[in-house]
Amino acid sequence: MEVHIVSFSGGKDSTAMLFKLIEQGEKIDYILFVDLGAEYPEMYKHIEQVNQKLKKYNLRVTVLKPKYTLFEYMTVYKKKRGKYVGLPYAFPSLTYRWCSALKRDIINRFKAQLKVATVDYIGYTVDEIKRARKLKQKETMTRKYRFPLIELGMTEKDALKYCYSLGFDWGGLYEHLDRVSCFMCPFQNSKGLKYLVTQRPELWGKIKQLESSIKEKGIKYWKFKPNKSCEDIESMMRSDKYHSAQKTLLEYYDRGDRRW
Repeated sequence: MEVHIVSFSGGKDSTAMLFKLIEQGEKIDYILFVDLGAEYPEMYKHIEQVNQKLKKYNLRVTVLKPKYTLFEYMTVYKKKRGKYVGLPYAFPSLTYRWCSALKRDIINRFKAQLKVATVDYIGYTVDEIKRARKLKQKETMTRKYRFPLIELGMTEKDALKYCYSLGFDWGGLYEHLDRVSCFMCPFQNSKGLKYLVTQRPELWGKIKQLESSIKEKGIKYWKFKPNKSCEDIESMMRSDKYHSAQKTLLEYYDRGDRRW
């Protein structure tokens, strides 16, 4: 017996994958979404919309949550082992992506309770074939992976277009962001940061409060990005050099220059 699980982040790729699987009549046992409590408000509305469409298929997104929210892990949780015992986790970094590890642990615990072999549907597109190949190498007798969008030859642009055709628009988030993830993700690009700082002051304010709280704990790595604090980011965006660089990028995008 195998249980078929959709890994669902709520973004364009996993949403497109989910409904393509339904169109093709593929078996779906669970649709797993891990909520750390830091998604854009529009994402939670999107999950509700997805569940509404899933009713006629007798399916529903299963939401998994950790014991503490992401914010609690960052500011008040006390580590029980390691170099910084007694201190909270603070912001994730490229070399310490504890938030991703937390999501994996939550999903793995859920799967372990099933006590059966699983087939995981992953929403990689043809833009991410290398990632798919690496994950495929980790298959075991009890865990297999499928990449439905790659099987269909779909790109990220194809996935977004398909989602729009189904009536999903995430409140316009993809008009401002390349990827929709946790709003306080420190890995987002300058486009995402600009959107937060200039158009979502209520969310940017929360990030600044988090940074201040972490700094007060005396944690060495207190900055939102490893080499930039919120104040640094705001100063950068106010600089003429930054605006000049942004203008240049937009000019390349507008004329379809494929070097960017």
